[in-house]
Amino acid sequence: MGNDKGTIKRIAEERISILLDMAESFYRGKAPQGVDDALAKKYIGLAMQIRRHYKIKGKDKRFDTVCKKCHTLLIPGITCTVRILGREHAALYKCIQCGTEKRIIFHGKSMAAMQNSK
Repeated sequence: MGNDKGTIKRIAEERISILLDMAESFYRGKAPQGVDDALAKKYIGLAMQIRRHYKIKGKDKRFDTVCKKCHTLLIPGITCTVRILGREHAALYKCIQCGTEKRIIFHGKSMAAMQNSK
């Protein structure tokens, strides 16, 4: 009836989106007073568990900017520093909390924009 795989995955995607929105609002300072960093990390951890359990791939690009070590949402200038690596056509995100570095490769339009700026 209503329990087909498409419906279940759609519901899981909605839950993931809600959890990531809540975590992002915390880091951007829109969360209520008294909310601590552990709650935002818990939201991200839950979203990652749901994604793994239901095998949801590549739907939400915000997972590209999650620290694998401490589960912090990497927001440039707030929770991480960013360096542009021109020769490698990548950006290096460094988590402020744990120091883990993550490279994100530029593709398509981002790559063309970077080459035109020279």
